[in-house]
Amino acid sequence: FVAVVGASGSGKSSLVRAGVIAAARRGDVAGVSSTTLLTPGPDPLSALEAANLGGQADLLVVDQLEEAFTLCPDESRRDRFFDELLDRRGKTLVSLRADFYGHCTAHEELATHVSANNVLLSPMTPNEMQRAIVEPAKVKGLQRESGLVELILRDAAGEPGALPLLSHALMETWARRDGRTLTLAGYRDAGGVHGAIARTAEELFEGAAEDEQRLLR
Repeated sequence: FVAVVGASGSGKSSLVRAGVIAAARRGDVAGVSSTTLLTPGPDPLSALEAANLGGQADLLVVDQLEEAFTLCPDESRRDRFFDELLDRRGKTLVSLRADFYGHCTAHEELATHVSANNVLLSPMTPNEMQRAIVEPAKVKGLQRESGLVELILRDAAGEPGALPLLSHALMETWARRDGRTLTLAGYRDAGGVHGAIARTAEELFEGAAEDEQRLLR
């Protein structure tokens, strides 16, 4: 049992999904030939039972474990979920937002496992952030206009929870690309790291019907 703990937006989900699970599926994780992924949702016990329908995998990954606290209103089912999670055979990897670390004390055995076996995920360095921008584009054969990466890095510097903001800004920049080139104009039109999500939300709001706009507000 290992818990990956970090602040919101620090890259926990990316690490366990695109890192650990991908490595396991390539055969690069010793003793792991099958993996299962789940997020707890409002009924984590049912989510775990569904994940095990085909038999228990060598590695179970529970992403966003904090959902068991934030979305599940039934304390007894939450406790049973933790009991079964900790009693299962095989390896278990969970990701947990750092601000929910203390919530684990509500379940003694969970608290023991999380405190004894955790990896604290620190913010990405500028070099790591640059690779996160450049490498996926390179894999897809996309070009980058001169100065774009440097501008994005400046905008993301010191931004708490930068990765979701960065991810959305890059997706919207890609949607505004010029052929196979990611451009400065596309990035600025998307709203950049600071404004892309707000701009997308506003566009969705403006395109919604009046009753939908009331719900969105």
